[in-house]
Amino acid sequence: MTDVNKVIYDGNVLIDLTSDTVTEEDVMEGATFHLPDGTIGVGALSNETLGNGYGTCSTSSTTTGSTRVVSLADYKLVKGGIIAVKFTYAVPSGSYLNVNSKGAKRIYHEGATLKAGVIGAGDTAFFMYDGSYYRLLGVDACVITDTELTSLETALGL
Repeated sequence: MTDVNKVIYDGNVLIDLTSDTVTEEDVMEGATFHLPDGTIGVGALSNETLGNGYGTCSTSSTTTGSTRVVSLADYKLVKGGIIAVKFTYAVPSGSYLNVNSKGAKRIYHEGATLKAGVIGAGDTAFFMYDGSYYRLLGVDACVITDTELTSLETALGL
């Protein structure tokens, strides 16, 4: 009898795929793996289905606690998913993100709800979904204004 779903060495079973339930959707896109019947499968899990992606937000509300609406191609809301969002308008304090109508989730930054001025107009912000909230990981914009930079240069004698 041949066990194509097992690796046996010196009479010991080293690997047993008999009850393995892995499918193409469980393995990264393009990666190969062995199905329980011994045939080779090709993964179909895309980066987007891991909760990663890029989108834009043009929600213009300045109301505290308002919801920013974002669309991402093939987005799946999963714990640990990381997204980048380019904001047309500044994001007010206490805001929420609602990505692909998956439900509004509050934005947290440094252990608290987002404060005004952290994400400005034109900024791209990076978030990780923790299972309850979108945690702000960073913003691509410079956090100092031209006026502040000039004042700093003057103070330093530059």
